[in-house]
Amino acid sequence: MLTLKELDLLLSKPLREAVRDNLDKDPAKIALDKNIPHAKLVATQVKYLQKAKKKIPSFYKAQCIISPKAYEQCSSEAAASHRHFGGEFCLDLGSGLGVDTYYFSKRFDRVISIEQDPVLTEIARANFDMLGRHNISVVKMDVIEALEEHPTLSADMVFMDPDRRGADGKKKVTLEDCSPDVGKLLSLLKKMAPKILLKLSPMFDIDEAFRIFGPHIVVDVVSVDGECKEVLVEIDNRIESPVIKASGVGNYEVEYPYGKEDKVQTAPFTSWSQFRYMIIPDVSLAKARIAKKYFTENGAYIESDNAYAFSDTIPKERVGRVFEIESVEKYSPKNLRAKLAEMKVKKINIMKHEFPFSTDKIAKELGVGEGGTRYVAFTTVADKRWAVFLK
Repeated sequence: MLTLKELDLLLSKPLREAVRDNLDKDPAKIALDKNIPHAKLVATQVKYLQKAKKKIPSFYKAQCIISPKAYEQCSSEAAASHRHFGGEFCLDLGSGLGVDTYYFSKRFDRVISIEQDPVLTEIARANFDMLGRHNISVVKMDVIEALEEHPTLSADMVFMDPDRRGADGKKKVTLEDCSPDVGKLLSLLKKMAPKILLKLSPMFDIDEAFRIFGPHIVVDVVSVDGECKEVLVEIDNRIESPVIKASGVGNYEVEYPYGKEDKVQTAPFTSWSQFRYMIIPDVSLAKARIAKKYFTENGAYIESDNAYAFSDTIPKERVGRVFEIESVEKYSPKNLRAKLAEMKVKKINIMKHEFPFSTDKIAKELGVGEGGTRYVAFTTVADKRWAVFLK
């Protein structure tokens, strides 16, 4: 964690120039360079700015100050830009590195961000200045104290991203383990704004969100480039019934009523000849437990939310990775071993869903190594085990 003294150094002209001039160099070599002032501090900033180039490119371009601890929990710009909420005034409870605040400032006339950490407070202020966002006020204050001392504060929306790391540095998933405990503050937050938006861990159980926060919510499981990034919980009494949503940023958004007892009728499996493509559903569809419903409604065959989908056509939206099927064989180690030998294939990329054996066991039974350019998916369909060879 940066100290205030280190922050002052990083904001000084000599170190700003040192970071700028070494952005494309190896941080390990920078740290040992005796010609660079405060070389280790400069090396750490270069290291995290290099990391930030893809995740938060605006912060990289402005050469913002990156706190290592805050960077690990901060949103990617892709995820932050996905939130289409706006209005006059947003109250942000916990600025952190400032990525969420930065994007809210583009859609709200005014943003007040409460941050209890003195160093992060100054980092956020400096970063917003570098980014040219002058409608943000960062206030150094304990979140709970701020809420209790200003109970009449009125906003269009309150945003909260609870700290998911404990004093020991370990990640926390359950709400009560995060800081502050949102559940205990909920009644107070509801008095301040009609809409509350919570950013929770991608590991958070979506059913818990509906249990804790009631029916007037939308739970949005957000992924970027196939990786689940966060679970957003929108709480608003104007929401008439609970909604579960999966969003692949830039690719698709799918939503359904949550808890509605309508059984998904999967068409019976007849033969593999009816399928040309195999689809690995995007992680957000699977986590939101709506993959089966979505693919079935769109004419594909899928046995569960955690299974592969099979279709004769490519989905219109980018809802997963699509592979063209070359051939399908029953899982018989003896026959598959002979087939691979005949094809002169010594290595395969093993993919599996709903399959009881480990990749190590599959490779051993088939007499191949793992890797190469050939992809084979192992799965269970219609109570039988299959090997799906992919183009």
